[in-house]
Amino acid sequence: ALADLPGQAREAWVLGHVYRLEPRALARAMDCSRTAVLRHLDQAQAALTPAEEAANALRAYAATLEVPAFYRDARRRRRWRRLVVRICVALVAAAGCVVLAGWWWSRRAG
Repeated sequence: ALADLPGQAREAWVLGHVYRLEPRALARAMDCSRTAVLRHLDQAQAALTPAEEAANALRAYAATLEVPAFYRDARRRRRWRRLVVRICVALVAAAGCVVLAGWWWSRRAG
């Protein structure tokens, strides 16, 4: 829907919503009046509203769907596997620190 907008309306929407510029800064960047910028923003918002409503309806429908059991189980296994790997890495790092500290203390004492 954004690609279907006229150039200035698309530019105003991107600068205003993506880069979060104020209308005054938008007017300077686009080299037009603040009123023209507000008109371009209104035009873009009017064109994008149906697409936004469709996306919201799709999100609401997707939220009602149930995740299949095999997918849930696979995600759970991956989560556990990731947790075990992280714990092993942390234990190896801690053991390395203990060995390094022991070596440092033995050199210092000797």
